[in-house]
Amino acid sequence: MPNQLDLPPVYAVIAILAAIVFGWFGILISGYLGHGFWGVVLILIGIGLVGWSAWLFKEYQTTIIPRQQPDALVMDGPFLISRNPMYLGMVLITLGVGVFMGLSLPIFQLLLLRSF
Repeated sequence: MPNQLDLPPVYAVIAILAAIVFGWFGILISGYLGHGFWGVVLILIGIGLVGWSAWLFKEYQTTIIPRQQPDALVMDGPFLISRNPMYLGMVLITLGVGVFMGLSLPIFQLLLLRSF
């Protein structure tokens, strides 16, 4: 099934962009001191998780594209604790952007996406 759009990454990017746009317009919730630091921590953990997972796919010489036939089953690193650590990383990045900007919108978006 080539040329199919893989929706979860697209949803994550849309959620992050929406969080940034709403932040620019000043739709903020009252945050707590240090929320920027914890937002950055979540973003960095998410980026690290996505990067580590992608690196393992390359090490195992298998495809990273979900709808293609894999050549190997990766069961090391973050795959020991999560079935799909790349999506978990995208969720952490989205939450991190929300926390950093003091927004509740990404949290609601993630809850909405969970229903699909």
